Amino acid sequence: MLKPGGLAVVTTPNLLNLNSRLAFAGRGFWMLFGPLATDEESARYLSGHIMPMHPYYVNWGMARAGFEQVTHHHDRFKSSALAMLPLAWPLIKLSEWKSRRRMARKTPGLLADNSTALAAMNSWRTLCARSTIVAARKLSA
Repeated sequence: MLKPGGLAVVTTPNLLNLNSRLAFAGRGFWMLFGPLATDEESARYLSGHIMPMHPYYVNWGMARAGFEQVTHHHDRFKSSALAMLPLAWPLIKLSEWKSRRRMARKTPGLLADNSTALAAMNSWRTLCARSTIVAARKLSA
């Protein structure tokens, strides 16, 4: 249990870095993750302490659970992602712009509610970082 005003910190492999996005586009699995075992003996490996979790959904879950001041942080940057960034940046920003424009037209309230989290998803830090760290304060009683 976390006391009111306490700080919760969740860290997860960064599924949104460029390497992971390319891995997902090419093979349908995020970087570091692959097909799940189906046999009973190997199933025990499915409950490890590291599971793929999209940082947007961590952010959303924290807000829904009554946390505030949700912030995103990152650890080390991957040199391979930094090298790809100049090529990928224009495409990602164009896609982001088109998506935001569509949301503004169809669901403006949804865009307003999610603007901070959506901006974090395509920041250069998120595109290049190895891990995502989400921190949030539990609401005071």
